Amino acid sequence: MNRLTRLVFAAALVTLAAGTARAAVKVLDDFEGARIKWSGDCPASIVAENASHGARALKVTFPAAAAYPGITAADIDMDWSGFDTLKIDVFNTQRTPVDLNIRIDDAQSTGYYSRYNGEFLVLGGWTCVEIPLGDLTSGDRSLDTSALTSFVIFLSSPERGWTLFFDNIRLVAGEEPASAAGDFSSAATAPERAGELEEEARAAAARLSVLIELAHERGLGTLEANIALVTADLGLDVRPGLQWFETRTSELHEYVALSCRSAYEDLKARLDGQTPASPIPPVHSTAMLDVQGAHFVAKQIFHKPHSTQPVLIFSMLYHSEGPLCEYFTPINYFVHSHAFAGASRFDVEGAPLYKAFQEYDETHRVWNDDEGWCGHVVRDKSSLGGGGEPVVICIESPRTRDAIEEYVRRHADAWKDKPEVLLNIMGGELSYICYCPYTLAMFRGWLDVRHGSIEELNSVWGTAYTSFDDITVMPNADQASENRARWYDWQEFNCRRFVQHALWAKSVIRDIDPDMRVAAGAVSYSFKPQLGRSGVDEESLVRIVDDIVMNESGSSTITTDLLWSFAEGKKPLLDFEYHGDVAGILPHFLHGNSAMAMWWWPMRPNEEFPRFNRTALPFSWDIPLSDVAECLKIALDVRRLSPQIAAFHPAEAEMAILYSRASMLQVDPEYLQFDDTPYTMELKKVYDAMLGLDASVRFVSSAQVVGGRLADCELLVVPAAKYVTPAVADKIFEFAWSGGTVVVTPNSLIFDQYARRQDYLEEIGIEIKGWSEGSFTAGGQERHEYLQEFFRRVRTGELPQFEIRAEGLGRAVMTLTGQGAFQKVQADENARVIGVSENGSPALLEIPYGKGRFYYLACPLDAPSMNALLDAVADVAGVSRPVRFVSPEGARDWRIEARAVATRNAMLFYVVNHGETPAAVKVEIPFEALEVTDLRDPAREMDLSRVEVAPGRTRIFAARREGSQ
Repeated sequence: MNRLTRLVFAAALVTLAAGTARAAVKVLDDFEGARIKWSGDCPASIVAENASHGARALKVTFPAAAAYPGITAADIDMDWSGFDTLKIDVFNTQRTPVDLNIRIDDAQSTGYYSRYNGEFLVLGGWTCVEIPLGDLTSGDRSLDTSALTSFVIFLSSPERGWTLFFDNIRLVAGEEPASAAGDFSSAATAPERAGELEEEARAAAARLSVLIELAHERGLGTLEANIALVTADLGLDVRPGLQWFETRTSELHEYVALSCRSAYEDLKARLDGQTPASPIPPVHSTAMLDVQGAHFVAKQIFHKPHSTQPVLIFSMLYHSEGPLCEYFTPINYFVHSHAFAGASRFDVEGAPLYKAFQEYDETHRVWNDDEGWCGHVVRDKSSLGGGGEPVVICIESPRTRDAIEEYVRRHADAWKDKPEVLLNIMGGELSYICYCPYTLAMFRGWLDVRHGSIEELNSVWGTAYTSFDDITVMPNADQASENRARWYDWQEFNCRRFVQHALWAKSVIRDIDPDMRVAAGAVSYSFKPQLGRSGVDEESLVRIVDDIVMNESGSSTITTDLLWSFAEGKKPLLDFEYHGDVAGILPHFLHGNSAMAMWWWPMRPNEEFPRFNRTALPFSWDIPLSDVAECLKIALDVRRLSPQIAAFHPAEAEMAILYSRASMLQVDPEYLQFDDTPYTMELKKVYDAMLGLDASVRFVSSAQVVGGRLADCELLVVPAAKYVTPAVADKIFEFAWSGGTVVVTPNSLIFDQYARRQDYLEEIGIEIKGWSEGSFTAGGQERHEYLQEFFRRVRTGELPQFEIRAEGLGRAVMTLTGQGAFQKVQADENARVIGVSENGSPALLEIPYGKGRFYYLACPLDAPSMNALLDAVADVAGVSRPVRFVSPEGARDWRIEARAVATRNAMLFYVVNHGETPAAVKVEIPFEALEVTDLRDPAREMDLSRVEVAPGRTRIFAARREGSQ
């Protein structure tokens, strides 16, 4: 071989080697064989459909409500060294995107934090999931790609069943050749050709635009009509460009055409004088607002008349300027000062706290980080965003407090002397626990005050200490079962020290600006078994720290009602980050919020956390354009109807649900890592059932019960409150003896706060002889979507069901459905059995007690049955319900929430449809109305014999009395 030949041959080898490097592909599984190489708890089969490479794919069905349904590699090559990227072709049969999770372990992986955890948005149709192998890291460690041990593909607690097809799972080094990539060309994912529909939609939008210009020339406001143009922009020019709408353009164009035509007709009717204008006040400047009781009101301006009418505020997060501020109040009326912690996870490196943390070990929190998330105080390995090393602080250290105070003073210009700032949020979504020497000294001192003597503590704890200095144990969740009394006191202390720190942080702010209103907390823990470990005692925060109550709710109004109950209507509620759906906005305002900032309307789709797009109004695949329009309409109605909406806030609630502090803190140890307990599940179910009783329902806390708050009630429900202090139990019996009605659901009133068996039920002649257990289980560990922590979701399994025949409540015989554990109850001769199961066992007892009565359930009821029972009991208890809402046929739908309140000139009432289908109600009012107006749509004709409400919608009405103006 001559020199030239050798050079040519060598060049060919180099070219071949380079080509090989670019084209190196290892197929892990192409599913072309008959044998499945994966195991798991999901039905899986190799099928000849939806294949991206070859003729076959793996079809996997992920069942709904399972914790982590998925498939695990059982016979896959786990040596991935020498490759750059893992690729998986996934076909989603449904148009809605799904979050796909991928877990990869190596030999050093021992749990979530020591393995790779990936989350990917799988769109409708084909998606190629790509994972750079350089991303297979855990903290500062890279996984050993030459010896991986586990490869799992799963979903996290899907709310509905999903079917996905997987194919061509491969490793690629360099540039992937076209022959190895998946072929998606045959998939039916191309955008629909809906040219005619798009033309109709654009023509309707253009026609409306012309009419709006004409209205402007005549000086007529067009904010309502403009809503159709806002959604037209989304439906014509924004959403069609998003992958998850590629096959859904027709529905977008249909909506745009319909909404623009409707807006055109409405505006034309106003221009023609056929319908009256409904003036919309301008967006309020928060600098011109003050606080009066539970509401914001206009400030008194010298020499001008002063209006004390409530002003409600509705905002869209992150919008302080721009066109949306025609609808939403600019989001400049609260600030996150981070005064509780002295830094955020994003700016801690530049804060005094960081220097102290580097120099002094005493500023480091002493804790078990597997117990939970640090809760923004300041940053741990679970914290989303921020990056960098964990900086988890001890707030007891004097050096920490010095650093916090320096930070607060350094950043005070963000809120000091700014009249538009109504609230300084010292910290939200907080959580705190620490086991440092400072804490131990504080714990000992607190126990001394609480128990008064070491002898009394020993009596409660069952211990033999000679002094408080002998106490060295500050238990964690794993030690809770060792001494239930000690565990309860530890959680009470943890809540107290959290509140005391919040008070100190508030004092720093008030020293800088004596008029600044503050708040702190994390209402999310109010119904979770982690309450005591989080330290977030919302009731104490509301009473002694918050000047404006900081809310952060979901779709349910339960947290709003709880906070309103804590505040007793004396402080405004501000939901600074509403995470619910559009359907819940007006109910939250009606239940007590004075201000809400909604999550969210971003400027562009979120690429870092794709799942957040699901809740982004302009881009969401779940939020239809009709809900976007409704949100904008609500923004206008809240401005226009603030006094009418706020009129429902002070309505007296004659029905109450016991919020038992002992049952929140004294959690059975097996439930400590769960997201719910039997008490919180029953409490939520009872609350949902009571929404449909045509009257207000609030909560009454243990402290409020002891303080005499039950005197305002006619009906109290005790929902599976297993742990109750003797003082609370005494007041409940006193309430019934004085004429109140109490409904007790199973497993209530059994133990005191220290888990000591009590004879509470003997007072009403009830003895529990035994019970059939329900099936409460839990799924695997999950990560909360917003709180950066982990929990296990309670699952009820196959709970036994019972049919209960009940009579004697002034109604015809009712058939109720029980679900769960059935108690074997023995009652004395004073009790009357008014409900029995199929086998004749007592299921519901009525027990006269003084001037009042108890109703005792031997098994839990499902929500519709609980609603039916409490509807009958409310009549017996004498709960005032002057306006009743039934179907036109006279039946009741427990999913319909309705309330009424009398004003000087009218009866106001609203109807909310919590169901998934349209509903109609007949409104029965106690007087002949001269006029009934739909306040959200004044031009709409009204017929009280049939008021129709679309699913997820709220209607508000005024019925004018005779003699009113």
